[in-house]
Amino acid sequence: MQYGIYIPRHRWEPVEEVRLADEEDVRDVLYGDPLTIPIGELSLSMIVEGIVPGRRRWLNFRAARLAWFLAGGVIVPIYGAAILVSDDVQSERVPEPLRRRLLGLDGPFRIHLGLQDEESWFGQGHIQLDYFEAIEEAMDLHRDSMGTIEHIHIARADEVLLW
Repeated sequence: MQYGIYIPRHRWEPVEEVRLADEEDVRDVLYGDPLTIPIGELSLSMIVEGIVPGRRRWLNFRAARLAWFLAGGVIVPIYGAAILVSDDVQSERVPEPLRRRLLGLDGPFRIHLGLQDEESWFGQGHIQLDYFEAIEEAMDLHRDSMGTIEHIHIARADEVLLW
């Protein structure tokens, strides 16, 4: 039995873990034939067309930002609800600690930045309570840095990072 992380399009709907026995379960959860995007050892499935054929669904900002973060800064538009699953044959769930963070179980979070030509990392002073909000903040920092940020890491606020 495999489990996926269901990310609804609407921000007020909770992210939750869903059971997926087969590809039919993915169709049932997303209400249609999914388009799957590989992201490293994970896959993100979404429905491109809306109820009216040829019409796209509304953009899922949480899933699109997550794809940006996991894919190393590549913008991938994600429409409608989405499901994140592990592609690892031996894994039934999305790997920890990502699973816990997406489900809202591991906050608050702090963003750490690796700048070009700098050997040490810099941690932000303020914290984010939600993982998706931390990713949104990381995207804003990356966009506004004009290329000076080389790496971004989001960790639990109480974690001590040694690198």
